[in-house]
Amino acid sequence: MKQLERMKAVRITDYGGPEILHWVETAKPQPREGEILVRVKASAINARDSLVRSGRYPPAKQLPLILGEEAAGIVETDTTQFRIGEAVIVHDADLGVLRDGAWAEFVAVPMRSVRPMPKELTFEQGAGLASAGVTAVGAMRVLKVMSGQWLLVLGATGGVGSAAVQIARAEGIKVIAEASTQAKAERVKELGADHIVLLSEGPLEQQVRALTGGRGVDAVLDPIGGRVTGQAVAALAEFGRLAHFGSAAGETLSLQSLDLIRNAVTIIGFNRFKVSADRFTQDLHEVVQLAARGRYLTALDRTFPIREIAQATRHFEEGLGVGKVILTVA
Repeated sequence: MKQLERMKAVRITDYGGPEILHWVETAKPQPREGEILVRVKASAINARDSLVRSGRYPPAKQLPLILGEEAAGIVETDTTQFRIGEAVIVHDADLGVLRDGAWAEFVAVPMRSVRPMPKELTFEQGAGLASAGVTAVGAMRVLKVMSGQWLLVLGATGGVGSAAVQIARAEGIKVIAEASTQAKAERVKELGADHIVLLSEGPLEQQVRALTGGRGVDAVLDPIGGRVTGQAVAALAEFGRLAHFGSAAGETLSLQSLDLIRNAVTIIGFNRFKVSADRFTQDLHEVVQLAARGRYLTALDRTFPIREIAQATRHFEEGLGVGKVILTVA
């Protein structure tokens, strides 16, 4: 019997905190028909990884499981679409949830989930590009926000928020970005936000209406939840729309009925994993093309060697930085 090849990966066998994450030896994946094998050079940490690790993501397959939904690396198998040695970006909704993911030396994925990496990017930038970018593009699409309109980006210092600021500005949308500290605000301003609001400087609605001549914003991107969602709803203009897709500040939303009714506003629940496969593929292609044209680049917070995965995850979950936390694989 042929002996299986081995590799190292972050493979969980139980649920828990960051302390359960270790860089361990496991079987190297073998690509099936229609799949491609990629040698991972860098991978990103995302909120869903923490949910899966802690057992709070019911769709995930039974353990053991290798985490990580996106990466950048080098093609290891020749196909009709890719050649050995080609630098690529990997992102798939199933990675790290329904199948083994990209926190590993190698990952096998369907070819539809792989895109050539723009030559202008480093592996660290490529690894953090797709998940945040696809979420931002998809949420703005359902909001139907257009050039010249006002968009409020909550949590603008996070991966999705920092992507949304750049992509919206590239589309001619006027951006108000919410940040938690002045130091973070300066970094977000560099990404292209027209204005910054800090929750510590007064009611969100008052700040937003002061910046928009009393009108309010046409749309809100909301990965925050909790009481902040209600404050953002109050800041919407007539027939405004809010896309809610995260709960960083709490899973229970706090809203005032009159804020919904007064301007006939709409709240939309958005989940990038619920879009069709074709739409997901189109969004991924659009994100990579934006990067190739220099209109969207990964905002990098910190990089860690993947063997320091527990420390990297703690840093990510503290939310102290701006942008993506990246794992490098030697």
